[in-house]
Order: sequence, then structure tokens, then C-alpha cells
Amino acid sequence: MRIKSLFFLTFLALLASLSTRAQSFELELPVYDEEKYLGDVKTSVEDEKILWIEKSTLLIILKPQLGEDTFKQLEKLPEHIDLKSFPLPIVYDPAQLKINLTLKMKQRTTNSLNLLDEYQDRYKDDALRPAPFAGAINYQLEQNWANQNLGDDYFNAQFNSFLNLNTFVLENQSFYQSNQDEKWFRGDTRLIKDIENKQIRVQVGDIYPQVQGFMNPQPLGGVSVSRNFSLNPYRLPYPTGVQNFTIQSRSLVNYFVNGSLIRSEYLPAGNYTAKDIPLNNGLNTIIVEATDGLGQKKVFIFRSASSINLLNAGESRFDMSHGIPFIDQNFNRDYQYSDGKLTSGFYQYGISSSFSFSGYGQNRQDFTLFGAEVIQGKKFIIS
Repeated sequence: MRIKSLFFLTFLALLASLSTRAQSFELELPVYDEEKYLGDVKTSVEDEKILWIEKSTLLIILKPQLGEDTFKQLEKLPEHIDLKSFPLPIVYDPAQLKINLTLKMKQRTTNSLNLLDEYQDRYKDDALRPAPFAGAINYQLEQNWANQNLGDDYFNAQFNSFLNLNTFVLENQSFYQSNQDEKWFRGDTRLIKDIENKQIRVQVGDIYPQVQGFMNPQPLGGVSVSRNFSLNPYRLPYPTGVQNFTIQSRSLVNYFVNGSLIRSEYLPAGNYTAKDIPLNNGLNTIIVEATDGLGQKKVFIFRSASSINLLNAGESRFDMSHGIPFIDQNFNRDYQYSDGKLTSGFYQYGISSSFSFSGYGQNRQDFTLFGAEVIQGKKFIIS
């Protein structure tokens, strides 16, 4: 009888253990980085713990959040990740059925900030096309009264005019001075054709070639073909500043360049790269000032050098000119035919935003010049 009772009690205990044994099941759980929702991952849950997390779904939501080194570390894990072997701080909240993830700053990716909006094509659809025919005359008139020993009374005038015929533009300058033997003096006269989509300007007439290095900046009566960035003022062919900084909590961030406030914005905690910082020619002082909700201020100070001759990576500019040099003296334009024609040209290319090189040359009768120029800008981090 006692044996039967003992067997019955053992049977009841076995049934009770089977009825209370935990069962695991798979479900998708949301992942949060502090208060930020990142996405859902597939998991296997048993009672109040996670047995494993599916790596493929986890990597999809974490890739935009993690730095390259941290992400490569996660790629080496097995497909079913055990939380005990997971290299990042992660906690399962069974009450709210979610996963909380806390990333360190060094593990986070770097966010990109453009201080100058992308405006290269901002007004592309709004810009007015040039009229097929247009013209104008600008003038300045001046009457001078003076003692005879100082030149006596005289009248002078300056006229600037242009005539546009279906994108071909004729420009002219004229001067008049009443106390000269030759009262009228012709200034610059040239015909201009712009190839806007290539940012190329072709000129015939009185031209002023661009120069590099030791080239002689000699005005010519002739023809030139050059790249002119002003044909599209919304592009940024010249390098702007780039700086990295980190803030630990949501802060008001102010950007200063040489003491001038450039931009102000609120940013959450994270790593940031500020791009398109407008720089002046020479050495610039860049200050990034971050003030958190408690009023604590963190200041990052950088020194960045810039040159008007530097180009962005992949940008190029050039000038090819040929003609007769001229000089203006005593209200007379003298074309120096006796010294022969001058050929002048250069080509500059931007390797990176801090390194550009150029080659140039000039030739005139027995005079020949060739050269190369390398321009490099550096930045210095102070604090």
C-alpha cells in the first residue's frame, strides 16, 4: 500500500514539473537606442530571457548606427547570437517586450552636417534665360574746375556698353577727356561667347589672361579660352572646411568662422562631421560651441588654412591665350607688334580639397617659360 502511495506521489510531481516547464517561442521585438526606435529583430524568448537574436535582422537596423570597426566585429558573430557573447551593452525588458541598446560614442557612426545647403541646382528651374537680344550703356560724367597751374577746367566721361545677340556679347569701353589732344580714347573691346554647361568662356579682342606661378600677367589683343566658375555662381569648386566633433547629450551647437556666427542648431548626442564650412583666404579659426540642457558648454577650436588657388577634388581650371601684348599710356593704346605674339596657358587640377597642382607656360619670340605649382592646405586642431 505504501509503495502504491509513493508511486502516485512521484507521478503527480512529474506531472507538475511537466506542466510548469518553460517553453521557448520565436517573435520579433523592437530595439531602442535610448528613446530612439531602430527597428525589429527576430528572437527566441523563454520566460523572461532571450535565448538568441537573429544576426541578419540585427545587422540591418544597426548598420546606420555603428562605426565601421564595431560593425565588422558584429559580422563575425554566429547567425543566432547569444546575449552573453554580444559585444554591445544590450538589455531585454520583458515588461514592455522590447530590447534596450546603449552604444558608446566610440561605437557610433559619424553623422554628416552640411553647413551650407546643397544649392548648386536650387534655382535651376527658376533662373531666367537670357533674352535673344539686349544692350545697355552705362556712363559716368565728371566736370572738374581747377586753377590753370593744376590743369585748368576740363570735362571727362566714361562709357561702358554691351550688345547681346543670341548669347554672343560685344563689350566696349570708351573714354573722353576735353583737355587732351586726342579727346576720345578706346578702352577694351571684345566679343564673348559663354559655354555655360562647361563653364567655359571664349573671348576675342582685348583680353586679360589668367596666370599661375611666375607667369607674366600681360594684357593681349587676341583670343582666349578659359574656365570661368562665375558662370554658375551656385557651384562650390573651391574647398570648404571639414571638422569632426562629439557631443555627449542634446545640445545647442553654434558654428563660428573667424568670429562670425555661421549657423546655429540643436543636435542629439553623437559623433559629427561638419562639412562645407565657408573659409577665407589664409588661416581661419573655426569654433564649434556646444551647450547642453544644463548650461554646460564645450568648445572645439580648429585652425584651417585655405587658399583661393585650391580646388575641390576632381575640379579643374585652365586658360589658353594668344595675341599681341598692349600697354596704355597717355590716352593711347599701343599694341607691341615689334616684339611678336605671346602665347600663354596653364592647367590646374584638384587632387583633394587640400592638394592641387598646375602646369603653365609662356612663349614670345626668344622668351620661353615653363613651370609647375603645387598648393597644399593643412588644418590644425587646437582643442
